[in-house]
Formats: sequence, C-alpha cells, structure tokens
Amino acid sequence: SDGRLVSEEVQGEADEEGFLDIRVKAVREVVDPFDQYQDILNCLDYLSGEPCVDTDRIGIWGTSFGCCHAIYVTASDSRVKCLVGQAGGPFLGEVFSEFAAQRAIEKAQGVYGAMPPAVDGHETLIGKPDIAKMARYRAAVEKVNVPALLIDQEDEELFDRTTQLPVLVDLLKDKVPVSYHTFPGTHYDIYERNYPEGSKLARDWFLKYL
Repeated sequence: SDGRLVSEEVQGEADEEGFLDIRVKAVREVVDPFDQYQDILNCLDYLSGEPCVDTDRIGIWGTSFGCCHAIYVTASDSRVKCLVGQAGGPFLGEVFSEFAAQRAIEKAQGVYGAMPPAVDGHETLIGKPDIAKMARYRAAVEKVNVPALLIDQEDEELFDRTTQLPVLVDLLKDKVPVSYHTFPGTHYDIYERNYPEGSKLARDWFLKYL
C-alpha cells in the first residue's frame, strides 16, 4: 500500500478545481491496526474478483499481530471460511490499556507527530505501534463461526498467552471445529525453528475444512 502523506503546514486555500500545493512527508512503518485491517479487506476484494478463486473456500492465516488481524477479519467478514492464528490473540488490545489512554491524549494534543514513539523494551522492532489505536482494536470474537486452528509458543515472552488464544478456544469449542497446539520455544521461534511444522498444521487444516 502507499505511504501515508502527512503535512504539518497550514493547508491554505484550494484553487477552483479543489487542488492546492503543499509540502508533505511520506510516512511508513506505523503499525496502525485499522489501516492494516482495511488492507486485508482490499486483498479479499481483489481475490473475490479473480476467476480462478473459489470464493466459498477462502481461508486466512496470521502470525503475531497478524493473528489478531486474522481473528478480527474472520469475525467481521463472512468471506473467510477457515482460520489459522499463531502467537497472537484477540485480546491483545487489553495488554496496552494501561498506557494507551495517555498515548491517545498525547497524540490528540500534538505531543508527537505522525510517527509514534517506540514502546519501552521494544525499541528494536521494525515499525512503531500506534498504541492509542491498538488498544481499541478488539475483535467481536463471538462472531467467529468458522473452523479455527490456534497455535502458541509455550514460552511466549511478549504477553501472557493464557489470556489470549486459550480463551478463544473456550469460546469457540462448542460451536465450531477448533484445535489448539503449542510448540516449544519463544515468540519468534514460530517464524523459524517451528515454521515448517506450523505450516504443515495450517496446510492440513485448510485442506480438511476448505
């Protein structure tokens, strides 16, 4: 997707056709969950128009914050027929709630610009999370109504995993096929050491339910 164009200048008056000249900055690497959610919907829109795509057999697979997106989209878009989520959760917004309100105030008052500050302890992450928005990004999990495979790392260090995917498993187990699996290791092991086995689980889940 395109970068977000941001200007700190006063816009002034547009010409008769509604155009104006203004200096802008292209901002990238801001983790804005609502923008990312819209990007995923755009992908679904595109796929739905492709003649080679069976729109009754669309699955979604997300890892880490992408897991949050996968759950959020599944809960809100009936085109998704099958879900795989890894090392994330539908309730991660609550993890940020303690300081998200202050971040929202600072953002509204112009304390920082389009690029939010780093989160203490996570300065090396690529991309800066918009905590004010992430805290408000909560999936309507009661609307998830498709087969769901949920995968965690046993020694997840970024959040308390027991408050995330296991809770979703309990909410879904009486209405849809659901499976919960854990791998040994910490958060980023799902990207490397455990990626091949996790991918096989996801593949088999999609083959079974799509």
